[in-house]
Amino acid sequence: MGIMSHDPIRFRLIVYLILIVVILLGGTIGFKFMEGRSWIDALYFITVTVATVGYGDVTPVTFGGKIVTIFLIFLGVGTFLGVFANAAEMMLHRQEKTLRMKKLNMVIVTAGQELGQPQRIK
Repeated sequence: MGIMSHDPIRFRLIVYLILIVVILLGGTIGFKFMEGRSWIDALYFITVTVATVGYGDVTPVTFGGKIVTIFLIFLGVGTFLGVFANAAEMMLHRQEKTLRMKKLNMVIVTAGQELGQPQRIK
């Protein structure tokens, strides 16, 4: 059995995390060489763009840099939001599963007590 058949939420989260890393690396490399920025400036720019913060202190100045930025906005923002949405869904799913198990244990204990103890007549 693969990862997907075991937990589809976790599989989606892993896919989104891989995508965000690829987008950040690709964007950093693209911005570094197209804009001639330092590695840290390129990573910083891609991070604030993908995270939708957009401080505006580092901006693309070349035609190629602007094109890469447009693609990064469309690809990166959705992926970035997907990572957080799937992480939240995974946490909620775990909480729901834990709550179900507690309720099931309560039913089992209650049924066991009723079946295992003789009825008292008053």
